[in-house]
Amino acid sequence: MSLEEIQLEFDCENDHFSLVLQEKKKLDSGCVQINGKPFHILGNPIHISRLKQMVPNLASQKEISAFELRQLLCQYDSVTDLSVASSLSVSNRTEHMHGYIQTMVEQEGFRGAVLVKNRGKRLVYKGFGDADDSGKQNTIHTRFCIASITKQFTGVAIMLMIQEGKFSLDDEINALLPERYQTSKWEGITVRHLLSMSAGIQNDGPSMEDVGRKAVYSLDEIIAEFTDADLRFSPGEMFEYCNSSYQLLGAIIEACSKGSYNDYLKTRIFDSLSMQNTGLFSSFETQGQARGFYSGVQKERKSIDPSEMAIHCSKGFSAGGLVSCLEDMEKWDDALYDEAFLPAESRRTVTDVGKSRIVFDPSTWTYESDAQMRAKIKKGEAYDRIRYGFGFFIDGQGEILFHGGQIPGFSSFIVRDTTTRDCVVVLSNQMFNNSPEEAPLTEQMASYLWEMMRR
Repeated sequence: MSLEEIQLEFDCENDHFSLVLQEKKKLDSGCVQINGKPFHILGNPIHISRLKQMVPNLASQKEISAFELRQLLCQYDSVTDLSVASSLSVSNRTEHMHGYIQTMVEQEGFRGAVLVKNRGKRLVYKGFGDADDSGKQNTIHTRFCIASITKQFTGVAIMLMIQEGKFSLDDEINALLPERYQTSKWEGITVRHLLSMSAGIQNDGPSMEDVGRKAVYSLDEIIAEFTDADLRFSPGEMFEYCNSSYQLLGAIIEACSKGSYNDYLKTRIFDSLSMQNTGLFSSFETQGQARGFYSGVQKERKSIDPSEMAIHCSKGFSAGGLVSCLEDMEKWDDALYDEAFLPAESRRTVTDVGKSRIVFDPSTWTYESDAQMRAKIKKGEAYDRIRYGFGFFIDGQGEILFHGGQIPGFSSFIVRDTTTRDCVVVLSNQMFNNSPEEAPLTEQMASYLWEMMRR
């Protein structure tokens, strides 16, 4: 495998930094770790020292991803014209990616399936690790619970209904929901508020308390869990991640299609895109479905019985209840560029946060709760660091769309660049016990692969 060189250039405080990070075969005292590989930093010693001051993890020789390195440098207003270029050719990058994923399988217990597409061309498209206790291997056709990635399918389904003239983004939800779900507490909440998670409705979703139930949750049971709760803030006032909003969108889809959520998505999305392995968990037999695993503190494997897994997925419903496979997720990515499936105007609407610009930064918890446990804004905070569209988090100038999902036994992540058609999808039937400060392994892997692809 070829060794890599990373050319790092940027301007800072009227000085131009030009450094080379040169990969070495073995880690020694002079190395830093980038993407788990040892590198020496070559260049002006003053600039090297300054870089280590700006990025403390480098100074302490802790492992850091190239993605994190870029992000840490971007946080400085004084850093401009940042460029990170790799010496690896496309074939070498692909080789490195496969090697990295295999290392994750062997050292971290990753099992799942991975897609990496650079400008629409596949670099990685493969299943890895065990699908179940029998040793059956994951493939591009193996079905995984995708958890909150479900939300982007729900968001697009709503846009398809809007194209059909069934309602508008600014219609109030009480006018669209069945009468049994309507409540005066939701007056003034619109479809747009639900899609952008700015409605103020209490968040509700699957939890470990659901384990042991042997029946699929009905929509009535799901919605009953948050109908009586007071709003946490006024509609449109701020953002708070909310599964309940997307469960209500599923109820609107059912009411306006006069059928089931799964049937509408099957007809308008899954069948039209030939996505044969995508749908609500309860709509499939367990054959072809990966078995979910936990990894404990000592990395021991703990599997979940499929009959118990259905409890989690049914509770997620239109906010987190879908299963899919890698082959179908590639078709989904392709479809989001297809004018015949979703016209450009609708695609822009899906990713246009508009008035619903995110108003909280989860890294600093820019909201707190009052005595009734309702969110309230902390005055003077910066609320625009992250944005949320209709089922996607949004970064860059609006072109980067991403979302993760976790549900007991499964974890997933997708990131797309709508200008370059770059895409990374990581699906896993392994859920790790991450600390609150640590991103899920699927997100870490997707970030690494994304950064390597785009150098």
